[in-house]
Amino acid sequence: MKVICLGDSITRGQVSVDYVAMLRDRLPGETVINAGVNYEPSSELLKRLDDVVRQDPDVVTVLIGTNDANATLSEKRARALRKRWKLAETPTPAAYAANLTAIAARLQNETMARVALLSPPVIGEDLDSVPVRRTQEFAEIVRTVAAEQGVTYLPLNERMTADLEGTSPRTHYRPESNQAQTAAMQHFLLGRSLDAISSSRGLRLTTDTVHLNSRGAAMIADLIGTFAARSPATR
Repeated sequence: MKVICLGDSITRGQVSVDYVAMLRDRLPGETVINAGVNYEPSSELLKRLDDVVRQDPDVVTVLIGTNDANATLSEKRARALRKRWKLAETPTPAAYAANLTAIAARLQNETMARVALLSPPVIGEDLDSVPVRRTQEFAEIVRTVAAEQGVTYLPLNERMTADLEGTSPRTHYRPESNQAQTAAMQHFLLGRSLDAISSSRGLRLTTDTVHLNSRGAAMIADLIGTFAARSPATR
């Protein structure tokens, strides 16, 4: 079985705990390919599906939307994303829905793979915050697209928000924060583990309120592992 995991930096697993590596442990003997690209929005993922089709996968999972959602939270973040990818417009929920629909349709029409769309992870860990509510809005988009396109929906956002219920303190995401940069510096220059950085910041699922620690990454590996291990007859 060949499994391709499409996504952004959370899938790439350099500044986020590598859920694809966890997935390989859950699926011994299978080929699990990491197709994550750092800082990627849904519009750019759509452009690179030719390579996925050529590989003739048995399973494809799509975890995208964090950068799209983030761009709606801060003009500075939106400007940086537009500059990085030479985007004509800032991502919007409507554009995200259109891109995700096109991604699912191409994978359905041009491969024989079983396809699953994951709802995006939380941004921040404060359930009452605008960033978390925004990811819930994007999760509903994913759910709707999955139903319309006849592919599987994997409820990552819902699993994360349930895990955060009743916990404290809840750390709010701040778009202008440099937590991601300092976490990367500690990890790559000082050799600190992402889990140690997460723990020192009092975070439950993330290292910097966006990228994931082992607890958060394991939720993805569990969802995809269960989906991938299902018999094609139970699609």
